[in-house]
Amino acid sequence: MATHTIYIGLDDSTLVYWDQNGNPARYKHAQHQEWIRWQSKMGQEFTVEFTGGKWPFAGSPTVLTSVNGQIQRRQVTENPPELARYKYRVTVLPSGPADDPEIIIDPSE
Repeated sequence: MATHTIYIGLDDSTLVYWDQNGNPARYKHAQHQEWIRWQSKMGQEFTVEFTGGKWPFAGSPTVLTSVNGQIQRRQVTENPPELARYKYRVTVLPSGPADDPEIIIDPSE
């Protein structure tokens, strides 16, 4: 299964996202059983917290905190019958900018 890396960067105090292929990743598509990880290109620590009560991974929802600027990959375990959006908040630590991108799980892809 594929591993998607979402890189996080800063552009004029605004968080920006791109994937391992250099494509924009503010709204990242993935499928059931694929892997997702996050990595900072700013050299800073950050958190990822899913909002709205939806969590696409196994286990209970939790705040994911980076170690050495990255969050280890997690496998998508949700398998929705139709397109589902999973909003999450990225916050640069200790008190940097925050943003609310999405992971989109689409079984038709």
